[in-house]
Amino acid sequence: MQIREKVRKILRNFIDFVVRENIHRILLIIALLLAVSTVGLVTFEENVSWANAFWWSIVTMTTVGYGDITRSPLPGGRSGR
Repeated sequence: MQIREKVRKILRNFIDFVVRENIHRILLIIALLLAVSTVGLVTFEENVSWANAFWWSIVTMTTVGYGDITRSPLPGGRSGR
């Protein structure tokens, strides 16, 4: 077997597995949540770039929480610190 045929077989098996286990639906839901949270942050926060909003969405969804982007609104912004 040539390398191309082996790679195609591996990719075909992987795609079959993803479809059989409905992983594509989970990935679609994650992508939609990522898009909605990115657009929401850009829409409702001032001076936030798309790249920073995307980074914030990924960090928030993975619950890593680096703390590099935090909210500091006037009402209640000091209560959590």
